[in-house]
Amino acid sequence: MKKKFVHIGIVSFWIIIFMGIVSWAWIANAKFALKKPENYEVHIYPQDKSYITEKEVVELIKKYDIKDTNDVVRSRIVESRLEQHPFIDNAEAYINTKGKLAVEITQFEPWAYVDFGSYRKMMDKKGYIKPVPAREKPELPVIFGIYSDRDIRELYPLIKDLKQDSFYHHRIKSIALRRNGIYLKLNDFAPEINLGGMDAYRTKLGKAKDMIRVLNQQKKTRLYKQVDVSYQGQIICKK
Repeated sequence: MKKKFVHIGIVSFWIIIFMGIVSWAWIANAKFALKKPENYEVHIYPQDKSYITEKEVVELIKKYDIKDTNDVVRSRIVESRLEQHPFIDNAEAYINTKGKLAVEITQFEPWAYVDFGSYRKMMDKKGYIKPVPAREKPELPVIFGIYSDRDIRELYPLIKDLKQDSFYHHRIKSIALRRNGIYLKLNDFAPEINLGGMDAYRTKLGKAKDMIRVLNQQKKTRLYKQVDVSYQGQIICKK
């Protein structure tokens, strides 16, 4: 009888151990399943920028994903909702060969900071004003004197040309819209550049470029406070 009780006790002990292992494995798998976004596959470009993270995109997908609909409608809804995010320029969603909802994100491309006095925002490559990302703050030119959408529309062609110009692209420090004209400050050139209005601004940028090269070559940039190209056909260096 004593041996029988000992046998039952041993069996009970191993049953408890087995049940404990099974319970632990189930809990561990459940936690892993909650952490891993198994139903989604996310790719973010460019990969060297982190204005938005994969985790943030997955949370947005979970919020907007309507699984009880066909794949095309489901993908289009996710795309349109994701593209409303200020740091997402483009989203493409589709069901991949694994049966997962795959999303390819193209992050927005900031071109400049816009200074509003007590705070700053960003202008992207399309001319839209966006909040400044908390995670990543790149070095960009600063635009002053913007007070309305009209100001943005007025300056956008100039900003676009400066961004695409190999000479000015990395040199622009600030752009100021004032009552009497538009003024540029460069990182490697002391005098400010007075463009005047937006009329014939490409010609003015070309003349300013020529004078910058001349003054840099002659090492006379410190002699002047301003290069004025606001008058078409004239370049005035002011001390």
